[in-house]
Amino acid sequence: MKKLTNIGCVQADENNISILSKIVLNENSTVNLTELSGFEKIVVVCGATELEKQIFAANGSDGSDIISLNPVKLISVDKNIVTVEGLFHMRVTSPPICDIKPYYPEYDLQIGEETPEWTESLLKEYK
Repeated sequence: MKKLTNIGCVQADENNISILSKIVLNENSTVNLTELSGFEKIVVVCGATELEKQIFAANGSDGSDIISLNPVKLISVDKNIVTVEGLFHMRVTSPPICDIKPYYPEYDLQIGEETPEWTESLLKEYK
């Protein structure tokens, strides 16, 4: 299995109150940010945070292969900095950014998904 590559990080708001997140891509990132122009949303692919690794440890995974797909509103792209709205879990901890993709509603939109009630207590830290 190929190891996830960290292509960037989230520049935290020092007060953790902003709804905007700045993703700073590494100099050697191969993401072509010019291709994102014109998209209203993008999908940020993140590796697992420590909390996510704990949640999924019950499944026998060490968490090294866990990713999250985060559809977010694209605010701006400036050189190697991508500003987005809606990447809420970054306030708790900053997972590695593994990739950024355009959001295609035809393929990415999921309606009517439900989760079990017990997940609410596990995810309180994200809210």
